[in-house]
Amino acid sequence: MARVLFFLVLSSLFFACESVDNLSNQPEFQKRTIKGTAQGTTYSIVYYSDSSIAKEDIDSILTAIDYSLSNWNKESLLSRFNAGEDSILLDEFFETNLTTSWLIYEATNGAFNPLVKPLIDYYGLGSKSTKTLNIDSARVLEIKLLLDMNAIVLKDLTAKITIENRISSSAKGNLLLLQSKPGLQLDFNAIAQGYSVDVVAEFLSASGITNFLVEIGGEMYASGAHPTGKSWLAGIDKPEENMDARTLQAKLELKNEAIATSGNYRKFALIDGRKVHHTINPNTGYPAINSILSATVISSNCTSADAYATAFMVMGLERSKQFLTSDKGKDLKAFFIFTGPNDEYLYYYSKGLKEKLEILSN
Repeated sequence: MARVLFFLVLSSLFFACESVDNLSNQPEFQKRTIKGTAQGTTYSIVYYSDSSIAKEDIDSILTAIDYSLSNWNKESLLSRFNAGEDSILLDEFFETNLTTSWLIYEATNGAFNPLVKPLIDYYGLGSKSTKTLNIDSARVLEIKLLLDMNAIVLKDLTAKITIENRISSSAKGNLLLLQSKPGLQLDFNAIAQGYSVDVVAEFLSASGITNFLVEIGGEMYASGAHPTGKSWLAGIDKPEENMDARTLQAKLELKNEAIATSGNYRKFALIDGRKVHHTINPNTGYPAINSILSATVISSNCTSADAYATAFMVMGLERSKQFLTSDKGKDLKAFFIFTGPNDEYLYYYSKGLKEKLEILSN
């Protein structure tokens, strides 16, 4: 199956549900679950309602997103643009991811950049296998020229416009993405999975479901609460390379919030004989090297949580902390696991998380 997201660390979060078995026989509180596969990963939905949602409806939503944003589906809008088609008529999925990516690119001074795909491919991080590479600095500089967001050219019914023009106009539909520079390629892997969570969550809300949890590949949105009134719980993995030995590092309460994690400990390439993890700094053209092992972000929507989790892995600890205490980061909360001077695990969490966060082990 084509997958939209492969660049982010695999499923750094999982969810846990408080027991409500004593209410399971009451129709108004009936616990229902939907599970499946999509976007190269798994998804799970838990909700409480007197009516059910068809699994086929969820699958059709995720398939539609896949046909817009997948790097692996050769027929997707994204794949067609990356293959060099002169122009692509954008659907709502693509336009939303493009404009949101631009806003976060601007907010993070380029730490988040959806044009990073040529660098991902160069370092061999766009596939499951590791790759041994000797870095050619001249080639890196050449590829970096393709990461200019100002090279993105759009066209509405009347004229060519910038992304900024489109956002300020509030117009919808009838938008073309033009291939303005040979080699220009987009990659929404660091935002599209969170966006998919939001789309499914909006569908559930529109269907009259108020208490639910949507999880796709570890990114999630929690709405309402259990019938008992207890919050949903999200578990955050200990940052270890071996997925078979997964251990919880922390638990976090969620209510009407989204959560996403990006990590630097499972996907890597061998570069100049060294193991280098998968986060690329678009501003330098080289893999990001800093002390953060995993960045978990909590937001009102999973699209933002997903993108900022990646951005913070690029920005590093101090810049991320400064961002979170600035006006730009006022709507975000974060939990970072990072290495100390003796390779021990240390933690940073935003103001306001203390009462919701439980650190389990070191």
